[in-house]
Amino acid sequence: MTNDLAQLPLWVRGIAETMSPAKRRQVARKIGIELRKANQSRTAAQSDADGNAFVAPLQAKNNPMFREITNARHFQVKPTDSQVAIGFGGNAGRIARIHQEGQLSEIRPGSRKYPYPVRTLLGINDDDERLIETAFRNMILAND
Repeated sequence: MTNDLAQLPLWVRGIAETMSPAKRRQVARKIGIELRKANQSRTAAQSDADGNAFVAPLQAKNNPMFREITNARHFQVKPTDSQVAIGFGGNAGRIARIHQEGQLSEIRPGSRKYPYPVRTLLGINDDDERLIETAFRNMILAND
C-alpha cells in the first residue's frame, strides 16, 4: 500500500495545526492504538489491508501465523506531536519485516534460506483513513 497520511483532508491537517503539541501527541496515541487494533484484527484474519488472504505457510494446519507478534508488547505505538508510528520491535520486527517484504530467511538457525512470500502485515486502507478522521471529529466534540 502506498497511502500517505499527508493525503488526509485539509480540515484534519488544519485542526492538527491548531492543537498544542501535547494534544497532538494524545490524538496520535489514540489514532495509533486504533490503527494497531485494525491491523491486529486483519492479521488475525490472515489478510492484508486490501482484504487479500495471506499466502498459507507450508506446514501450518490449525496454527495461524503471527499469533504471538501481534500482542501489544510486540506491536508498538510510538506517538509524537507530528506523527504516529506503529510497528513491531525486536525479534518480532525482524520476523515481520521478512514477511512484509518477502525476504529470504532461515526457517531454523543454520538451515538453508528460503524465500518467504510477501504477507503485508502493516497497511492503511480507506476504513483506516475514516477511522483517523473519526478520531479527530471525536476530539473536536470532546473539546466543545
